Amino acid sequence: MATVSAEPTKEFFISMLTRDISLLSALVDLVDNSVDAAMQNDGVVGKKVEITLDRQFFEIKDSCGGIPKDAAENYAFKFGRPTDAPQTPHSVGRFGVGMKRAIFKLGRSFQIESRHEDSSFNINVDVNDWLASLSDWNFELEEVDDVAEQYGTSIRVDDLYQSIGEKLEDRVFINNLKSMIGKAHHKALLDGLSIQVNEEVVESRVVEIKHSEDLTYITDELSIDGVTISIKAGVGERDRHKGGWYVYCNDRMIEEASQSVMTGWGVDGIRSYHTDFAFFRGVIEFNCDDGAKLPWNTTKTGIDTDNPIYRTALVRMKIAMRKILSLLTERIKEETAVNEGKIEESYINKAINEASLKSAFTLPLQTDFVRPNFQQLPKTTNERRISYSVKESDLNRVKESLGVTTNKEAGLYTFDYYLENEL
Repeated sequence: MATVSAEPTKEFFISMLTRDISLLSALVDLVDNSVDAAMQNDGVVGKKVEITLDRQFFEIKDSCGGIPKDAAENYAFKFGRPTDAPQTPHSVGRFGVGMKRAIFKLGRSFQIESRHEDSSFNINVDVNDWLASLSDWNFELEEVDDVAEQYGTSIRVDDLYQSIGEKLEDRVFINNLKSMIGKAHHKALLDGLSIQVNEEVVESRVVEIKHSEDLTYITDELSIDGVTISIKAGVGERDRHKGGWYVYCNDRMIEEASQSVMTGWGVDGIRSYHTDFAFFRGVIEFNCDDGAKLPWNTTKTGIDTDNPIYRTALVRMKIAMRKILSLLTERIKEETAVNEGKIEESYINKAINEASLKSAFTLPLQTDFVRPNFQQLPKTTNERRISYSVKESDLNRVKESLGVTTNKEAGLYTFDYYLENEL
């Protein structure tokens, strides 16, 4: 029986591989690989990742342990992760395409050097030559005898595409990359990993929740099919851009301050996000040795909302949300009552202002949500509140003349005087 060829061309495969990922996300994928390597080699403490962006070349170097030769020969450079590849527990490199996708997106020539405790090798590829060899998809690996001061991997891409080179020297792009790395890997940075971009230190971005004896936070924990899920929700600083849900998969942030239907806003009786909820902070962490079970998309830039584990977790997220949003709604009612002179102060605002900010990742799990009670507001009257400012010296003279000690008494006396003598 005759057959027809259904093999992909290399050009088509590379085009499809690289077209739907942004340059920023592709570069963060390379940092993901360094973090994974560090976690497989005694953790991130003391490890470094150094990125150099230039119009002519791109380079990333790390001291995270290198790539074992066996891994390089059998699965690390395949386009996709083979089913028989060894598991890398708690990794963020799920699909086995991140490194290849990034280097093919950047340019036409790349060099990879790996120094591992068991072996060292170099790989040099001219992409045009590789494309010209239609049936050979392999890369040549050269073993080297090199006693390295520290084990790690270096990737350099030359002959950059023109648009890529222009971006790599753009200050706005550099700042955006630093910010994106800082957000995606701020837990690794907090744990001791050092990351630099053009010798500029990448700072961690911390998610903070307020905590005191009078105001705590909500926690929940569950496990589904080997995936452990931790939820924390509470009150942070008021910032409409930072309010929302922060979603992590194996310590990698995939959603920052999500305020959409995807994380429960505006559905099932929960109000859509607005400035009254700018205090809300929610953190949900999914962790699993098998990254394929986690609810992230292929570029690790968003949630796979069809993932059954995420759908179950979303129900618990909404339960936590309702309690915090109820508190914040009552805060507005109290604040309005204060402004209208119906109550002296807002207990909820007082508790929020006096609570201390803590990293959401250092807060322990707890069973009880402690919060101030909502004040029962007095019935509406025809009275209204007057508030104005005067010089302190003048106020003290008036209080002394009237024989009163409080600002409120001085205000009432002077108002009554005007009513009796001027109207």
